[in-house]
Amino acid sequence: RSSPTVQRRSEAAAQPEYTVGQALKTPSYWLLATGILLRIAAQTGVVVHIVPIMVWKGLSEATGGSMIATISLAGVFTRPLMGWWGDHTSKRRLVAGAMIVGAGSLVLLVLSPGKLWLMILFGAVFSATEGAAGLTWAMIGDYFGVKSYSTLRGGINLIVSFGSLVTPVFAGLV
Repeated sequence: RSSPTVQRRSEAAAQPEYTVGQALKTPSYWLLATGILLRIAAQTGVVVHIVPIMVWKGLSEATGGSMIATISLAGVFTRPLMGWWGDHTSKRRLVAGAMIVGAGSLVLLVLSPGKLWLMILFGAVFSATEGAAGLTWAMIGDYFGVKSYSTLRGGINLIVSFGSLVTPVFAGLV
């Protein structure tokens, strides 16, 4: 039986190490970039418009501020919990589950009557998407290694920046 240090070295040797060019040629990079873009775009679209959404629901403007606080407070718990969980299970499945839960929270936001307890539930459940944020960034390293991690993440951040710029405008029109 080998020591933990020897095991870590052999596991590290088995990790993929893509160059930027190699990673950009894979569907995995573009699917991951698209998934992260959609997660952040949905979050940006909702958070930017949360006050008008609460007013539309018949609640006060202050409730909109409370929703941002609710999402942030719940994120204090979901981020480390999801990070820990991602170290012990499939990040891909965990992120997919968090995105499904987040989408369900958006359905709750749009279709539910303007009851404060439902909006608080929305905020708490919506934070699952933010909890998955660290996992999505970690998946870049899992799939492509650490050699070009910063450049690959920067490329995805560039794509996400455009989505974050356009989504609030589109959401406002809707």
